[in-house]
Amino acid sequence: MGKLVYIKPASTKEYLALTVLDGGETRRFAVSEGVFESIGAPVRGEVLNEEQLSVLKAESERYFAMKKALNILAYADNSEKQLTDKLLRAGFSREVAAQVTKEAVSLGYLNEQRQVADAVLREAKGKLHGPHRILRDLCVKGYRKADVSAAIRSLTEEGELDFSEIFKTLLKKKKVGEDDLDAIRKWRYTYGFDRSDET
Repeated sequence: MGKLVYIKPASTKEYLALTVLDGGETRRFAVSEGVFESIGAPVRGEVLNEEQLSVLKAESERYFAMKKALNILAYADNSEKQLTDKLLRAGFSREVAAQVTKEAVSLGYLNEQRQVADAVLREAKGKLHGPHRILRDLCVKGYRKADVSAAIRSLTEEGELDFSEIFKTLLKKKKVGEDDLDAIRKWRYTYGFDRSDET
């Protein structure tokens, strides 16, 4: 049981900020007007039952998880896995973290296809990495292998990426001559250009 002591509009449109005194502890919630209506639109001073408090807690956790997700996504691109993991580390439940990540995808806030293509281009053109290094590095970041492979293929077919030219640029940067086969092999392996036909 808890007593509703304060209601005001929240910073997000169509949301309310509620303060509830529950067993001597002050708890704050943010819920949509629709959820507030669904629990009977209690008035200030009214005692809330456990079911009402449970609804407030669940909706409020989802609200704050979405706010956190938007802050995370505003700072940098994240894979679905990265976003979910960051929400879990921030203290949200697994269920809410997964639900909010799914909602972020459906709203277009998180577009892995675009992110993967952008990340592949950064790795290839910025870091001069070959397809195998790109695949490994992006999978470690939580992107799906099939998505990374598809992006590499698509960008190569569209002419956005030419790994032979990228490798030539790498050799020039490393000051490796055409006849230095050991160094060429070393950089081909280290930067992930070996077995590029398998990507």
